[in-house]
Amino acid sequence: MSKNSSLPTEVATAAKTPRTKEEVFQALPPLGSDEYVRYISSANAEELPPEVLARAYRQLPPKSPASEETLRRLFRRDEERWEYFGPLIARARRLTNSHDEYEDLLQDAFRRIFETLPTPRGQYSERAWYGFCYREVIEAWRERYGRRGERIRKEVALGEREDDRPQDLFSIASVRPPWHTEIRAKYTEKIEEIMQRVLEGIPNEFVRAVAGAAWLENERPKVSGTSTKTDSLPLTALFPDSSRFQITRALRQADSQLAAALLTELDADLSKELRALLERKSR
Repeated sequence: MSKNSSLPTEVATAAKTPRTKEEVFQALPPLGSDEYVRYISSANAEELPPEVLARAYRQLPPKSPASEETLRRLFRRDEERWEYFGPLIARARRLTNSHDEYEDLLQDAFRRIFETLPTPRGQYSERAWYGFCYREVIEAWRERYGRRGERIRKEVALGEREDDRPQDLFSIASVRPPWHTEIRAKYTEKIEEIMQRVLEGIPNEFVRAVAGAAWLENERPKVSGTSTKTDSLPLTALFPDSSRFQITRALRQADSQLAAALLTELDADLSKELRALLERKSR
């Protein structure tokens, strides 16, 4: 007998074919029902995307049995393998130098995810779970070590590679441009302030999410393609419901706003070459 045989026929039938996240959510048994709890406990991860669980959790009454079961499913792992946190685990490992620091950072990230999910900011998890998790682990790193890693213990900082820590410096190109070192040395703090202000001021949620995923990485992630162990996930993996074209357009829009802000606030201190580059990007 199928493990879903006790579920409504439409749920068991629909689970056999690929569906959009919206279709998966609409096919769920009534939220909070015994059938719902049985289904989310037994369905495999391919049948039950994390975005659907996050959406259900946000709609269920806090601390209800179904809410608690939904949260347990999101955080479920089989021995050492987490069902829905693989990319976050890999990112936390790359950001730390020891097992103890990795465990501490991971707990901080989980705490942030748990606290953020029910809030308005948690709505992002319904659209791009892995992008949401990436954002929270980066913010957890900043809480622990400072925005530029100024609270990292000296013995760690000396042995750590520069590109293993989050960089808050905006990189307009797909890799760091030749003026990166000059700007970073002179204007890092100011650029961080500008970047945060521009990010918070972007009204479109999707554009803001894409910009945050790109700007908060130490190297700008690729828009699409495959990633190696040292790469960040491409943006198409963080935003699976959006096309490469939609992501590229959103990133260009956000980059244009940031370039315009940098031109306005740093104009007097910019070299001729850098000013020309920012002017092209702001159009």
